[in-house]
Amino acid sequence: MKQDQIDKESLYLCSEIEKALERIISYDDGMLDDKMFTKIKKPAIKLL
Repeated sequence: MKQDQIDKESLYLCSEIEKALERIISYDDGMLDDKMFTKIKKPAIKLL
């Protein structure tokens, strides 16, 4: 039972991080290159 809840929360966390990264991309004014995007998403991936 606990593992199911952990899996559910993990999935939720991943989806929220994905949504936040998509919002960051949508704010791009042409200055967001691959290097900058990698710098932004690296801390989020470390959390996982």
